[in-house]
Amino acid sequence: MHFTNNDLEFERSEAPVYRRLVRHIRSMVVRGELEQGARVRETELVESFQQAGLIHSTASRKPVRQAISELVRLGLLTRRQRAGIEVRSPEKSEVRADLGLRIHVESGAACEFARKLAAGEVRSTRVDRLNRFHEELCDLADQTDQMATTRFVEVDMDVHLFIARVALGEYGAGIVEELFHRLLPISSRGVTSPAFRSAICLEHELLIDSLKDGDVLAVFDAVYYHLVSGVRRWFDGPNPDTDHYITSQLPDLLRLMGRAKLDYDEIRQGAESYRNTARRPEE
Repeated sequence: MHFTNNDLEFERSEAPVYRRLVRHIRSMVVRGELEQGARVRETELVESFQQAGLIHSTASRKPVRQAISELVRLGLLTRRQRAGIEVRSPEKSEVRADLGLRIHVESGAACEFARKLAAGEVRSTRVDRLNRFHEELCDLADQTDQMATTRFVEVDMDVHLFIARVALGEYGAGIVEELFHRLLPISSRGVTSPAFRSAICLEHELLIDSLKDGDVLAVFDAVYYHLVSGVRRWFDGPNPDTDHYITSQLPDLLRLMGRAKLDYDEIRQGAESYRNTARRPEE
């Protein structure tokens, strides 16, 4: 395991050591240094982090152990009897179950964010912050170095957590954070492809525009499309890493951005019900 000084560029120096190590272990999964099912050995991590100057020799095992425990809690790592700690290697059925729950939670969070924004319950500074997240995401999409790839995934997660936190509070954000980590060994596939990242940026743009419009049905469509498109990229393509496969999906996304109606009857019925019962600002 090798780390460079650039690995620390996006870290907040005031963050607890174990939180910084959580980010580093997560970035190792994103970059493919730790693949699905790979053993995660505490002693090897301690040695690697010491050599990179990320931790000091005194009491160095404690933050590493804390970081591993945190990632086990979030579902990125798993404890297996006799096998020790491994990177999560989910079955397709598990991915679909996690995806279904994530769609349910995140679509509800996004709709609540849109309602609060329309009702004047969300400060403009929070909308500005969401815009800054998106701008950084798009800037990173065209960069090909490892640091940019790692940071892209971090910002992508920050967007989802930010929406959930504003809409549902820390409890809701915690659920989204756990689901994000449980799906990360799958969702990070192909993220090195600029076309893959460009597709994600377009999907985020659609979601943010829908939030600002206060259009609950469009918000449901945007969340559903974003998360389901991710699964298609990960599973259904002959090679999810190729630009050709990703680019072939863009016309569908552009049609959605033109507010074309999608055949997601169950999702849209839920959105219609939500819109009818949500408190709306007076005309």
